[in-house]
Amino acid sequence: MYNPKHLLNLLNNNSIRTMKKIIFLAGLIFLAGNICFADSKWGVINRRGEFVAPAIYSQISDYSEGLALVKLDGKFGFIDMNGKLLLACEYDEAGDFQSGLALVKLNGKYGVINKKGEYVVNCNYSALNPFKENKAAACSDSKYGFVGADGKVLVPLIYEKVEDFSAGLAAVQLDGKIGFIDSSGEMVIPTEYEEVKSFQDNLPATFVKKNGKWGLISRQGEQLLPFEFEDASDFSEGFAVVKTISEKARVDTSITSWQLSVPKCGVVNARGQRLVPCVYDDIRPFNEGVAWAKKGDKWGLINNYGSVVAPFDFSTFRDFVEGMAAVGISGRMGFINTSGIIVVPVVYDYVSDFQNSVAVVAQGGLFGLINKQNAPIFPCIYNNIGSFSEGIAPALKGSKYGYINDKGMVVVPETYDSAEPFTNGFALVRKAYKYGYIKTNGEVRVEPIYDGGEAFSEGLAAVRRNKRMGYIAEDGSLAISFIFNSAGSFKNGLAIVEVDEVVYAWEFARKTNTAESYEYYINFPGAQEAEKKVAMAKLTQFDALSWKDAIVANTLESYVAYYNSERMVKTHTEDAAARLRDFDDKEWAAIADSRDRDSYKTYIENTHNPCASHKELAQGLIDMLDANEIILTLDFDTAYAKYSNAVKVGVVLNDTDKAMYELATYRHQVNEDCRAFTAEPTIEKGMELIGKYPKKGLDSDVSEQIARCIGESLNAYNVSLASKIMPYAVSKETKEFIKEQRKAAKQK
Repeated sequence: MYNPKHLLNLLNNNSIRTMKKIIFLAGLIFLAGNICFADSKWGVINRRGEFVAPAIYSQISDYSEGLALVKLDGKFGFIDMNGKLLLACEYDEAGDFQSGLALVKLNGKYGVINKKGEYVVNCNYSALNPFKENKAAACSDSKYGFVGADGKVLVPLIYEKVEDFSAGLAAVQLDGKIGFIDSSGEMVIPTEYEEVKSFQDNLPATFVKKNGKWGLISRQGEQLLPFEFEDASDFSEGFAVVKTISEKARVDTSITSWQLSVPKCGVVNARGQRLVPCVYDDIRPFNEGVAWAKKGDKWGLINNYGSVVAPFDFSTFRDFVEGMAAVGISGRMGFINTSGIIVVPVVYDYVSDFQNSVAVVAQGGLFGLINKQNAPIFPCIYNNIGSFSEGIAPALKGSKYGYINDKGMVVVPETYDSAEPFTNGFALVRKAYKYGYIKTNGEVRVEPIYDGGEAFSEGLAAVRRNKRMGYIAEDGSLAISFIFNSAGSFKNGLAIVEVDEVVYAWEFARKTNTAESYEYYINFPGAQEAEKKVAMAKLTQFDALSWKDAIVANTLESYVAYYNSERMVKTHTEDAAARLRDFDDKEWAAIADSRDRDSYKTYIENTHNPCASHKELAQGLIDMLDANEIILTLDFDTAYAKYSNAVKVGVVLNDTDKAMYELATYRHQVNEDCRAFTAEPTIEKGMELIGKYPKKGLDSDVSEQIARCIGESLNAYNVSLASKIMPYAVSKETKEFIKEQRKAAKQK
């Protein structure tokens, strides 16, 4: 399988030939419903369906600050809005960019990078939190501190634990105890507490725990409430719930130990004032100025002064929304306002929260709509009513869905088997297991012909057909083909999609419309026969056009380009070869008889004609010219070899060349015979050599060569042979050598 990183580099080089290889990279198992897609990857497309980021990634997150986190070959990197891999996939882990910075992990250590990939904080830490108030909690060697956005250590890493900065202070732990430091790292509240809650903006105090009890301290560490509480909540709307066991309960012997272990709840503010005494079994956080409090098994409503706003009559309740809270009594539900007044009688089986002053209610198993004055907008005649969106909600009557608005009008009759809320003026509806889209006025904009669909976004909606997804426009026309396994909504003109590799291969071929991409698809595992036939037809068309272009140009380069192309379909190869041979013959004819060594070398080395057929002959002519010069140096063996090669490849010699070739041949043979005798010098072979080359008629240098060869090679003991050689030898040195040999033999 191709290396995705390598192919990504090739993609950045804008090479069509390498683009086809990128198709091969799709590989991810995707399960949607009962459909299993194998070998698929994620990419990013634009509204034209073009891949701005190729489908080579095993993971792509949503864009954040113009960059999207991607995963390739087990490593993380970032792509930009143009699909370019801006930061290479080299990180073990990475987070989305926030305020221009991203947390990354490399080689087991954490750091922070900017959008240029520059390390703002080097990967030196075993743990690193996101920046809060321009500081990030960091850990190294099991010690914690803080670093700044410039990478500098702002608070030394000396603590056992730290919490993120909040409202200018951060909790730190030393020797098992917790205190607070300010942004400069100075300890402003000593480390003497067991647990703490973080300071909140615009609040002067927080709760801390000491000796098993919670108390309230200021930002300067001043105690505002004693350490007497069993528990304390975070502040909400400036108020906190505290729990304590009263002194009376502690000394009252009639109270069981179990009852004693259950504290009572009250309310305090951030200035340390006790607003509600600890007399309630439970109190929920303040919301819209009031809080739900519990006595026994009933709930009531109190304000921040401890006054009872609504009696303790309710068995269930929900938080206030739009100034109204749903309440329940004995299985029936209604609404009260923040003044504790029941504004909607507790008579319904079910009520939803108010949304735009409208709530869904149910009675007798049927649903309707009311306003805040309990006036019916729709009577309870529906089997279900969905959530409102754009002032309209799906409503089920019997087995069919329609749509109603919050004004009491039926805007779409009950004709659909399912209906989704409206989004951007369109709603997805189903009829007989097929999906389409309608407008808010009920107009059917897209007939129910699809197997599924998503909401419209930026004028396009992803729809499913035959297990694949594509995109349609608001008029129902097909905008992007059905090639995807999964298709996301468009945001800023881009959508993240998942595509199977073989489907991607065909789509890429169809979009790029190149011979290379069609060839790649034909050879791709799992390629469909129908598409392969289309691809072959396309290749035939490309071949015809390519040959036509070559003929029209009628140049060596045009025929070479056709002949050397690596296309699968190439039906005019022999025609191209014939034309190339014609070009070659003309080129050779211009230099054949020139006897110019440089012209022959240029022909051999520089020609790019793949059908050039005279290179051996050109080399033979060079060898002949070389031999004519070498023979003058009396290097007969080399000259003979070059002459022989020239003749072998068909070089026609002139009379001078022939004479020199004959001389080289004769002297080469003499050399060969002498070498053979020297290798095995015997009397018999010496006599044969003398017989082959009689002294009479020989050139002096030849006779000298033979005499030296025989005289120096034979053993000096062969006096009889030496005496026969003496008359042959003409060299004074040879005669002297033989005399020396005879003398040595006699002395011995």
